[in-house]
Amino acid sequence: LFGLNSVTRLGLGNIIVLGCFAVSVVSLVAFILGERYMPYPLLDLRLFENKNFSFANIAAFLSVFVYMGLYFIFPFYLEIVRNVPVTKVGIVLMLPPLMMMMIAPFSGKLSDVTGSRLPCSIGMVFAAIGAIMLTFLDNGTPFYYVIACQLVMGVAMGLFLAPNNRLVMMSAPADKQGVASGVYKTMLSIGGAVGLAASPIILMNSVSRAASKINIPLSEVRTHPGIMIQGFKAVFAFMVFACVLALVFSAMAADRE
Repeated sequence: LFGLNSVTRLGLGNIIVLGCFAVSVVSLVAFILGERYMPYPLLDLRLFENKNFSFANIAAFLSVFVYMGLYFIFPFYLEIVRNVPVTKVGIVLMLPPLMMMMIAPFSGKLSDVTGSRLPCSIGMVFAAIGAIMLTFLDNGTPFYYVIACQLVMGVAMGLFLAPNNRLVMMSAPADKQGVASGVYKTMLSIGGAVGLAASPIILMNSVSRAASKINIPLSEVRTHPGIMIQGFKAVFAFMVFACVLALVFSAMAADRE
């Protein structure tokens, strides 16, 4: 995460960034190898032999990656491109969590009737639609459209999270429920953290390329909404791709009979 957060400041080829990535890869490999031979591992890797458990966790990772990445970057669009006051930005950002609170209880009950695959897949369809809607934002988009984008993303996560949690727990053996819950929460945390780190990298890379084409220094790009909106659109477009991936894994994760 330190390496990812340093990319926009130091560049991808910086020795510190590359060193962080190298340490991360080596540490991950060492952790996996060590856990495989521990009699009582911290993470029982045998859980991932169940493809439904793996698919559901990957979908969870991707969904929170998208949500937190968009949630982090969206206030800058409102403030820099639309000149929306901070207090109004806060009100707009309250909408997705409110929609999640309203939708989640019903999606949980729906998953008890239909299984988790259907509401999870529908939720990711809504997420993809919401991300596609975001790609059409510019400095003159009507504000009701901005609100609609936030509401759609809130509905998407409300439909997805509770059924996905149910699917993860159903896919784990009865004696591994605690470990399965820990894995799921860890995937959510890592997905959110990586999403927070990745979205500004995508934004800055796109803005840098756009600014260099017209010889504008990066220190002045905030005063050029047209350049900034290109960066935001790049983030939104990438999140569409992540939503489609999450939809694929959600559709492949079946309820255990």
